[in-house]
Amino acid sequence: MFKRLVAAVLGGGLFLCLQGAVWASSGEAETETEESAYILYDVNDGRLEEADSYLPEQIDRQRAERIWRVFAAIVPAKQLLRVQEYYVNGPENEGGASVIPVDDGLHTWQLSIDEKSVDLQTREDMENLAFLLIHELGHIITLNHEQVDADYSACQQRIELDEGCARQGAYINRFVQQFWTPEMLAAVKNQTAAAVISERYAGHFLDEYAATNPVEDIAESFSVFVEEEHPEDCRVSVAEQKICFFYGFSELVNLRTQIRAGVAEL
Repeated sequence: MFKRLVAAVLGGGLFLCLQGAVWASSGEAETETEESAYILYDVNDGRLEEADSYLPEQIDRQRAERIWRVFAAIVPAKQLLRVQEYYVNGPENEGGASVIPVDDGLHTWQLSIDEKSVDLQTREDMENLAFLLIHELGHIITLNHEQVDADYSACQQRIELDEGCARQGAYINRFVQQFWTPEMLAAVKNQTAAAVISERYAGHFLDEYAATNPVEDIAESFSVFVEEEHPEDCRVSVAEQKICFFYGFSELVNLRTQIRAGVAEL
C-alpha cells in the first residue's frame, strides 16, 4: 500500500453546505508569507513557461520541474489541460501540495507544491509522489466546472463549496449522500479534529486525513482507487465501499487505467 501523504485544497478554506448546514475545513493550509520564495509557471500544452518569481535561487528549479514532469506523465491530456499554472513555493513554506482554481468559472487550475516536501530518490519515493499528485488531481476532477456550478444561487439543497454549488449528479454530491451522515457533517462544521472523527467512526475512512471533510475524503479515496487493486469485498467496511464507489463510473475506470499506465512508466 502506498504511503498516504497529506495534501490540502487552498482557496479561503472549503465551506460546504448540505440541507442548511454549513461547515468549514477543520485544517487550513499554511499561507505564503510575503518573504517566501516562489516560481510561478504558466502551463501551455503541458509545457512550462516561467511567468514570475521571487528569490528563485532558493528553489531547486531542476527538482521542481522534475516534479511537474511526473505530474504530466501520469495525468491524461484532457485533465492536464485543466492545469494552467504551476506554482512552486520555497523553503519557508512546508505546504505539501494543493490546487486552486485560476478562473472564477472553475475551468482552469493551479497546481502548487513545496518541492522540498517530497523525496525523489527511490522508486517508493516516486510512487508516494504519484499518490500525492493523484490526490490533487482528484480535487480537480471533483471540483471543476463540470461538477460544480460557480453560481451560489443554484445551491438549494445541494452541497455548497467555497467554489460554488455541487451539481446534482456531481461525484461529491453522490459521495456525501452515500457516506456522510448528518452527524459527521455536524462534527466537521464544529471543527472537530480529523483524528477524533476518524476514531469515532472507525472503518469509515481510509486514513485519518480523509476524515478532515468530504472534499479531502473523496480525493483520498480516489487516490486509493487509482493506485490499489479492486477490494476483494466491498462490504468489509465503509472505507472499502468508498473505493468501490468510483468503479460505478466508466469514465473514472478509464481514467484509472490511463493514470496507472503513466505511473508504471515512471
